[in-house]
Amino acid sequence: MSFKKIFSILFFLNIVFINSTCSQQYIAIDSIVLKYPDFGSTEKLAEKINEDFKSDRDKARAIYSWIALNINYDLETYLNPPERKSYSVKDDADLAKKMQLINEKETQKAFRSRKAVCGGYSLIYAHLAALTGLKCQVITGDAKVKVEDIGRRNYLINHAWNTVLIDGKWILIDATWGGGYYDFKREILVKRFTPIYFDMDSKYFNAKHFCRIFNV
Repeated sequence: MSFKKIFSILFFLNIVFINSTCSQQYIAIDSIVLKYPDFGSTEKLAEKINEDFKSDRDKARAIYSWIALNINYDLETYLNPPERKSYSVKDDADLAKKMQLINEKETQKAFRSRKAVCGGYSLIYAHLAALTGLKCQVITGDAKVKVEDIGRRNYLINHAWNTVLIDGKWILIDATWGGGYYDFKREILVKRFTPIYFDMDSKYFNAKHFCRIFNV
């Protein structure tokens, strides 16, 4: 058996153990969020989260659960991405303003359609985090999803996730992977709530995520 296959099996077994532990710890929060009705705006959703949960950790988990349960991965956009648009800017301040408007538009589009790729997932998370008083960052980098990706040089930017400040510590969150996965063998998306990608231990998280850019 090759090293990559052995690594993959051991990694999977560790994930199963972590998954069981996390499920027990946050099951009450997830159960409350699961019963949430549709909200007409991100502001109303944030108000409900602030009403139901008081600690920063519980709010952060509630946001993760809501996104993982309610947003579907937009495979069509992923496979056929729109052409990149070019923008003329005067200076760094003008660039920051334009990027903020673009991100806000992408966030609201994802919230209304309930569909997004990883960038939309991470933007919704950061948006809801800000509305609930949490300090959050969007991170972009290289994600490894297949055994053959192990050992690949980390030059790619193909994924986005979040980090949130909880009790003085930045925790790692991937709401995209929390909502399911792509079955490469069957070539289909599998919608499945996966709790482990909330505050996963960095030694496991970083085995599949390599940070390239922090976006505050």
